[in-house]
Amino acid sequence: MEITEALEKVRNQKDVNEKLQGKCFCSALSFLDGWKTGSWELNFYDKGNDKIVSVSVGEGVKIKDEGSPFKPDGSQVHTIDVSDLQVTAARALELAKEYYDENHKSLVVQRLFVALHGAKAPYWVVSVITKSLVIVAINVDARDGKVSAKMHQFGFGKNKKAS
Repeated sequence: MEITEALEKVRNQKDVNEKLQGKCFCSALSFLDGWKTGSWELNFYDKGNDKIVSVSVGEGVKIKDEGSPFKPDGSQVHTIDVSDLQVTAARALELAKEYYDENHKSLVVQRLFVALHGAKAPYWVVSVITKSLVIVAINVDARDGKVSAKMHQFGFGKNKKAS
């Protein structure tokens, strides 16, 4: 399912749509089945009370919870104008998979998820968690499809064991 479809489901669910009045779409997350999206967790920001409302969109639409936004002190929550999205989630995943296959194919994928964030411009982040606990974060600009990536190696430190 694409973001636009998920947002349309929210708009069509009258009780949920009414509870989101005055709130702006600010981010989304989908855990992947292979390199394809499934259900979405959409987040809406209420600037008036500095709260985020999460909505689960899959077969149905359900408001999950309201909480404080996760942001460093002094930063702000960026809202996303869906009309700025020139690159769909499906296309972002295609680009991310091409990048991954070209640069990290030897790392076995354990878990995948994709997120949409907004800052100066909206961008997709495809996070690949490998069996060797390497995270490859592949950023795809949602306007022009440019790809960049960072790799994070997680370890337990010298002589430490996981508990």
